[in-house]
Amino acid sequence: MTYFEGWRIYLFDGTGDTEITSSVQGFSTQETVRIGSLSSFDAVITLDNDSGDFTPAEGGGTGTYKNTNWLTKGIKIKADVDTVTNPLTLFTGIVADVDFRDNGINSTMTIMAQDWLSLCNGLPGDYTESSLGNPALWYLIQTALELPTNPVVFPKLDQPTYDAKPFIFNVTQNGEANLEFAAASNIKPIDYIAQTFLRAAPGIILPISIGVDNPNTDILYFAYAVDRNMIPAVYDLDPAPIKFSENPTGDKLAFQQLEAGFNYRELTSVSSITSGYTGVTPQTVSNTGTGQTYGTRARSSSGTGNATDADALDAALFWTQRQGTTRYQPRRLTTSIEAMEAQSGFDSASAAQLWKLLDADYLWFPVVVEYTPANGTQVETTTIITGRTVQAVPGRTTVTLELLPGVDYYSFILNDDYFGVLDQNRLG
Repeated sequence: MTYFEGWRIYLFDGTGDTEITSSVQGFSTQETVRIGSLSSFDAVITLDNDSGDFTPAEGGGTGTYKNTNWLTKGIKIKADVDTVTNPLTLFTGIVADVDFRDNGINSTMTIMAQDWLSLCNGLPGDYTESSLGNPALWYLIQTALELPTNPVVFPKLDQPTYDAKPFIFNVTQNGEANLEFAAASNIKPIDYIAQTFLRAAPGIILPISIGVDNPNTDILYFAYAVDRNMIPAVYDLDPAPIKFSENPTGDKLAFQQLEAGFNYRELTSVSSITSGYTGVTPQTVSNTGTGQTYGTRARSSSGTGNATDADALDAALFWTQRQGTTRYQPRRLTTSIEAMEAQSGFDSASAAQLWKLLDADYLWFPVVVEYTPANGTQVETTTIITGRTVQAVPGRTTVTLELLPGVDYYSFILNDDYFGVLDQNRLG
């Protein structure tokens, strides 16, 4: 039985969606989650243009899209997995560029799309120190995006009379940082958010989707904010980890290639936080064991919005605690939809895991990998998705996950089989 029913690609603007799947030759997406800075999502889609449908009128085009203003359009990549009622959405972004190749007989069009956070900003401006009474990361980001004195410009997607505005979801269960607005000069709004709030938490922002609310004539730019404890709330998501195995059974998925290694690049022995908030003392912490073993590996942030000495200290400790130990674990996993559907025992339970693997909501999400190294014993290890690349052509979809050690980058969850292990998982 086939559980994956194929990809569907849409152009969209404020008036709705237009499916262009029949013209798509292939696509790739790349999503990168960054702690303490801006995450980024990108897509490249190649279209068959032999019919000339996409050629602009000024280039001699006479087809359906000859007068399209491409930078006013968005791209959605969706798919159906038939164990789930709603189609999953892999990617939603705004068209950033287009390119044509045409020899008079054969023609292709390539669309490059990016997440809204990469394309929305504003002019450099000044920020005054202020206390909002709500130190949560999501609330501060939402407020900064909507400041009338330093406005972020959100595309209205070919609907100039619509309101375009952000909607930041709070997806942190608890353990939020204590942050406030710090004074800053001549800085763009998105850069201010990265410097003052994401570095201060440290936190994560995931620009997951764009929605058009036609009854209210609103275009909504959605993002998830993950605060310092790194645990996203489950909301309506299934919190169970995605599971991979070399011999998959039940709800476990097959993988084709596993690359393991040490997390040397992330090592931090010294971390410094210099808050821009009045009265907060610069905080520097050292992991003596890491420094004596690997030498000085330092990181620092300044102009942050940490509102107390204790909070600045917690932010500095975040790096030396979570990045103070080297671990040999899976760093990259590659699989394909075809390999998973070909596995023995692939059923509705496995298909539900496939849905989670591809859906945009399940980034920064736990993955359990079961594997046996050459001439070794079987290992089961818990990791976190920090990047996902999907490459698709008709009949084949390859998925590559970038992974980080779960014991360091997730925090303790009471009674959880994978993140509730005493003397192993971090408390925060």
